[in-house]
Amino acid sequence: MLSPTLCGSSKYQPCSMHRTDVDDAFDSDEVLFRRVWPRYVLRRKLLAQSFRRLHETEESVNRSKYSSSRCVLCDEIYGRDFSRVCAVMAVPVKDLPGCHVVVKHSPRATNYSHCDLGLESAAYVDEEQEARIKQLLADAMEEAPLPACSHHP
Repeated sequence: MLSPTLCGSSKYQPCSMHRTDVDDAFDSDEVLFRRVWPRYVLRRKLLAQSFRRLHETEESVNRSKYSSSRCVLCDEIYGRDFSRVCAVMAVPVKDLPGCHVVVKHSPRATNYSHCDLGLESAAYVDEEQEARIKQLLADAMEEAPLPACSHHP
């Protein structure tokens, strides 16, 4: 189980950080947060299906180094409050499948913690391999506790 401190220990609020420098140094203890519809939390068997076609596009995640789990729901970042309609799943960087999965820090104007999760060599991954990778990602994820923040007490 993820420690609540891992999900809320960040001293940063990504919506307040107006930086564009890239920090691709991911610590193995760092956690990635991803917004999902609640049906994927309730029916874990479907979680792998929540990923897009990774060989075509990346998934958006936030990193714990610069945010908390609640930040992926924040209306300050996304212009919409997802806290009533979405859950947050978390995966430690050390638990990412080593086969072809990469994380790149790609800050946004209102979200410094934003990262892209995808495949490094998409041309060499067929649909069956991609399905296995998505299942490994889903199996490594847990529902994240949501700490209070100044935008969502």
